Amino acid sequence: MHIKYEKRNSEIATRILLGESPSKIAQEYGLSISRCSQILHTYCFRIDRDVYGSISNHPECKPKLKELQEYADVFLDDNYGESITLYSPIWRVKGASKKIIYVLECEEICTVGELLKTNLDMLIRSPYIGPVILEEIKNIAERYKHLLAEDGKSGTPINGLTKDDGGPDHHC
Repeated sequence: MHIKYEKRNSEIATRILLGESPSKIAQEYGLSISRCSQILHTYCFRIDRDVYGSISNHPECKPKLKELQEYADVFLDDNYGESITLYSPIWRVKGASKKIIYVLECEEICTVGELLKTNLDMLIRSPYIGPVILEEIKNIAERYKHLLAEDGKSGTPINGLTKDDGGPDHHC
């Protein structure tokens, strides 16, 4: 997703979660109300899949607007981007589109640490990854490369976790 759309979508979701009228926001941005609703649900799902999935009164349905607004503090956590660690799942990475998440999971790259330990130039061999997607993946990796230095394990496999608790043998 382009940065300008990511910022716009974040603004739309934030304003709706804070109680502004979706129809007013839709009109301001020149979008349909259903598109604003889709943006809100996608945003909340990306921020915290577990909370999003648990708050609906009907498991087969999306949470209602009022239900999402009740949990606004969870979805509007200012430290969201800062809470990423080497063991964070790829889907929590801010700026990673659904397509990037999908192709990385197809390559069994499920955590930020696995992404940072991967030779990204080798990913171009994947049938799912072209030059544009590879460049986006490299930009994401660049944004989080400081985690390797902070972890003190730069250039070595991530260890200390087992397959069952999200370690390097864990497959998405």
